[in-house]
Amino acid sequence: MGRKIASQRGLNIHFEVADVCDLEKEGGQYDLIIDSYCLQCIVFDHERQQVFSAVKSRLKSDGYYLVSTAILDKVHEKMIGSDTLEASDTGTVYTKYGSSIIDVDTGIVLSPINKSAHDYPDAICIAEQWYLPSRRHLRSSELESELAVAGFNIVFRDEQHTGSLAFTLSN
Repeated sequence: MGRKIASQRGLNIHFEVADVCDLEKEGGQYDLIIDSYCLQCIVFDHERQQVFSAVKSRLKSDGYYLVSTAILDKVHEKMIGSDTLEASDTGTVYTKYGSSIIDVDTGIVLSPINKSAHDYPDAICIAEQWYLPSRRHLRSSELESELAVAGFNIVFRDEQHTGSLAFTLSN
């Protein structure tokens, strides 16, 4: 559909479907790379760094990385309950977060699973319930800091929708 619309409008756009955590660092250089609610599903630090590294290597020096993602804002913070669970093996304290639990220090959200945990290598058992890391909801300032450390500068922030940020590479 995207190719058809681009063709009708005479636009030269390259569309690519790939696992964002396994993007090749070599290849085309782009004016714009868009992340539309993908980053929140990349939970682990090493995978997030892989993504940022691939984006930086594929982005033109004057290009933009547009990120729209869920963050831990006032609306999401209201979902954080007072009930807590502690992982006995790590001592990590998780707090009730809607039907899931969250580590408020890292923003990692774990969702309960009812299937065999053996099917999921990242599954964690807490208080006799199996959970799977499913999302990462950082506060806006934490996301901005993470991206700054990765080498991006904020050039735009949508104040009405705090999850929309545009970044460009630092010069």
